[in-house]
Amino acid sequence: MLLESVQYYLIDKYGEAKWNEIRERAGISDHVFVTHKRYSESFIRKIADAAEEVVGEESDMTSDDFMQYFGTCFVKFFSHYGYDRVIRVSGRYLRDFLIGIDNLHEHMRFGYPKLQSPSFFCEEETSTGLTLHYISKRKGFMFYVVGQVKEIASSFYGLDVDIKILSNEIKNNTTHVIYRLGFDNSGYRPPGPDLLSVQHKRSISVGVFFGIFPFSFALSYDMTISMAGHGLVSTVGNRVIGNDIRELFTMRRPKAEFTWETVRNHMAFATNIKSVQYSGRQS
Repeated sequence: MLLESVQYYLIDKYGEAKWNEIRERAGISDHVFVTHKRYSESFIRKIADAAEEVVGEESDMTSDDFMQYFGTCFVKFFSHYGYDRVIRVSGRYLRDFLIGIDNLHEHMRFGYPKLQSPSFFCEEETSTGLTLHYISKRKGFMFYVVGQVKEIASSFYGLDVDIKILSNEIKNNTTHVIYRLGFDNSGYRPPGPDLLSVQHKRSISVGVFFGIFPFSFALSYDMTISMAGHGLVSTVGNRVIGNDIRELFTMRRPKAEFTWETVRNHMAFATNIKSVQYSGRQS
């Protein structure tokens, strides 16, 4: 769908002949892109570089400008597939959407099981914006994300977002970009009491809790599993209790270091973990 949106809007803006020239300059032989077919992730970057060479002067756009433009095009394009409805129900405020991007990607995996989606998480939120982390195996999509965020903010929330790139790091074949987003974050509310603290109004017996959530567990500050439901124990084994969770599970999402601070800071959306081989079994 990413490449389809690029082709559609380049043809719409510059015409079929210019598109073919851009495609050929990028070394891409495909004349049509199919939604569920996988293509090289380098294609979009190559198209952006070729677009600068072919129409960059007349458009006064660099390769990075085209990448940002492609991000904008994708947001406009996916409305044809009904995904704009998913955005509209993701929350009343832009912050709700940004905090829940990973959940949205998990939802999309049902339709696109081979989807290799990036991971996003937010921090340092204030009434004037927040810091957004983008982590991906893809390279060269830093400005593409800028285009996506700006277009979503404008089209769905009526907001103009100022985006500054704070850092761009590639480590272990993974890209990690940190953005500072400035916008009217009227949905933000300062944090109240510690959500992890035990209060009488929230009291519930351990037996009832694990009866309702048999595959849940209680995690201590030192990352050891102190309690677990019978479903998890029967699947992984009794030794799950008292062990460091990182010996039993890897964290799929968010794509960040598996620490207590990471878990604590990402309570607003789903943290996806995957079990590793344990007691001769894997699940």
